[in-house]
Amino acid sequence: MTTSSSSTSASAFGMLDSTPRTSQNACSNGSTLSSEPSTVGESDGVNKSEEAMPTKTRRKVATNGARRKRKPRPYADYGREYHELMQLLDLNQLECGEIFGYAGRTSRRYKRGEGKVPLSTLKLMRLMAKGKLSKKQVIEA
Repeated sequence: MTTSSSSTSASAFGMLDSTPRTSQNACSNGSTLSSEPSTVGESDGVNKSEEAMPTKTRRKVATNGARRKRKPRPYADYGREYHELMQLLDLNQLECGEIFGYAGRTSRRYKRGEGKVPLSTLKLMRLMAKGKLSKKQVIEA
């Protein structure tokens, strides 16, 4: 008896039906839901390759046709000077961090203008560039 009740409940939910589902199915509360055809390979006649699907995201363009400018970094001037002094002194970001007492990541932020370079660091680097201080003197200080 349990077999027939399970087959009855299964057919009531449409599990044993071999016919394809229709476009509208009845829910238990009496409302209807729309669903896609369940047969594999069936389509609504629209070729997927013909549909306009964006392949790349486009950059936003201003109303006059020019591209939007990037916002300047808040401390870009300090970052440029820091970068120029690093090149002049032949120092990399990690070495600058070690000499002046901050992490290499912080040195990268200074170089890109994301953080304000401490004035003491810039002054020491300027003195080193002029030859008034050596790298060894700064490290020992």
